[in-house]
Amino acid sequence: LVFVVVMSGFVISVIWTKMSPRAHLLMSRARGHVRRDPQLGTLIRNVKAEAWEGDFRVRDRTVEILIEGKEEPNPALVARARELVADFDTFERGLNDYLAQTAKDWASEAPGLGADISALRLSSIKLRSGQPVLVDFDGPDVDVYWSCEYADGKFSGLDFDS
Repeated sequence: LVFVVVMSGFVISVIWTKMSPRAHLLMSRARGHVRRDPQLGTLIRNVKAEAWEGDFRVRDRTVEILIEGKEEPNPALVARARELVADFDTFERGLNDYLAQTAKDWASEAPGLGADISALRLSSIKLRSGQPVLVDFDGPDVDVYWSCEYADGKFSGLDFDS
């Protein structure tokens, strides 16, 4: 009987946190998996990904940010994330220029890919130790994963995986 009660409570808490972002925040806070950053906002620990997740608002959309770190977010990566968010307009302008040029380059070889690239929208930024920033996109086809890298102020390596 005790097992049934305990497991029922566990199942209810898991379903609740999966269904409600607010519940997820409350459960994470109870476990000590929430950090507040003055520039990045609320970061929530994702134990499975060994990273801290957050998001920030940019005009008409939300951009997710993922920062590597186990017990705490990696301080160097948090500093880098703050820089990107603080000067996001420059970052986004460079990204849009890169995508426009890449769409133009690819359009001559594969017109469909050029159109897909033109339709890409930034969805997340992932910061990992010793690696370039990984930029993920939402595209016209939800079954295709698009990403590129950002290092030393330059974007490169646009790629997709279906």
